[in-house]
Amino acid sequence: MRAVLLAVLAGSSLAAAATAQPARVMLADVPCVIHGGHTPVYAAAGPVPAGGEVRFYFRRQGHGDFYWVPGHLGDQGAFWGVLPVPEPDNDAAEIYAALYGPQGLPLAQSRPALTETSVS
Repeated sequence: MRAVLLAVLAGSSLAAAATAQPARVMLADVPCVIHGGHTPVYAAAGPVPAGGEVRFYFRRQGHGDFYWVPGHLGDQGAFWGVLPVPEPDNDAAEIYAALYGPQGLPLAQSRPALTETSVS
């Protein structure tokens, strides 16, 4: 009896795992990063677990570590964030979005985008 119960539980766990959607995040197009101003960024992500979060990562093209700003849940389940004002000599930025679980572990990452800066 115990073996049958364990087999049923294992089978139902595997079935649930097989039907669970994989986590995904997609960064919306960022036409440019605004010189002298803040740049809004958007992403679609899901499924977002309870306690999970979306972050927007950015850095000057090819320079140093990535920094991040938090994503905020907006209308229709999309996330938005605001990048800080770039340094005056920054000509291009690398940007991507990432989805994190409640324990801070990464679940998904968008493709990185390279965008030029533009005078506001």
